[in-house]
Amino acid sequence: MKNAMMYYYNLEPSEIHQVGREYHFLYQEQMYWLRPYSRPIEELNELYTLSSWLCERGVCSHQIVKNEQGKLYTQLQNEVYVLLRLKKTGKDSICIGEIVSFQRLQIPINTYKYLQRQKWDILWASKIDYFEYQVNQFGKKYPVIRESFSYFCGLAENAISYVHLLPDVKHLVLSHKRIKINMTEMELYNPLNFIIDDQTRDASEYFKDKFFYGYLTFEEVKYYLLYCIDITDFSRFFARMLFPSYYFDIYEEIMGGRKKEKDLLKIIHKVSFYENFLFTIYTFMNQYTYITKPEWIGEHTS
Repeated sequence: MKNAMMYYYNLEPSEIHQVGREYHFLYQEQMYWLRPYSRPIEELNELYTLSSWLCERGVCSHQIVKNEQGKLYTQLQNEVYVLLRLKKTGKDSICIGEIVSFQRLQIPINTYKYLQRQKWDILWASKIDYFEYQVNQFGKKYPVIRESFSYFCGLAENAISYVHLLPDVKHLVLSHKRIKINMTEMELYNPLNFIIDDQTRDASEYFKDKFFYGYLTFEEVKYYLLYCIDITDFSRFFARMLFPSYYFDIYEEIMGGRKKEKDLLKIIHKVSFYENFLFTIYTFMNQYTYITKPEWIGEHTS
């Protein structure tokens, strides 16, 4: 990899540290992060423009480094990589307050059409159609998926129907494809994870991940609802909480050969508790504004 950094980027780090498919190194007192890139090239062009725009205004977004051929990406070991010059290197896990603060960054939204993701129902429906095709074709090979898929597909279809009832998104903000509970400050400012979406996206994905892989209290969600978003955003937040991205993310990793079916079991074992948690959220929000109640919500509460 040292030879590749010299050839493609004219950088000569003395050491390169590999973690999985990613590489980190220090060169001339500047940290760099080489990582795989799988999104469309049109989005990479906008991510480069956006990260440069943020850096020019003092925001600590990592900078995408062009290679010696002037390209934003480099083909290495049969995989597409992008090199980042790091602006933040904090290793502590972020909290919901940092996520909310990040989303208050003001950017020219309409400049970045390829990064916008506000049509959730269309995106989700397309994804579910493809997953259903896969399960029909390859389901026998994956018994855990075969037994659980229809339940989570039903949840997804419920979330899609819910979004159909909502008005178009009016408040788009800088967001992330995914937010995880172990996400660090360094990862929060990674432009390769940036998208533009409704302000409830990042928080809902953070809460779902924290529920299944950490310890989420209702008080955390309550604080967010009361002090971080408007009442008019409650329904969109609830729709996002309904969609089982926590299941489908692992499903895609299994299909890609990066995870095993057993990784789904933790999700499957906790999903009835998550239904109860959703009912608690619904009951609280309904005190402030009318929220359409899915028929199955509350069925497993005691």
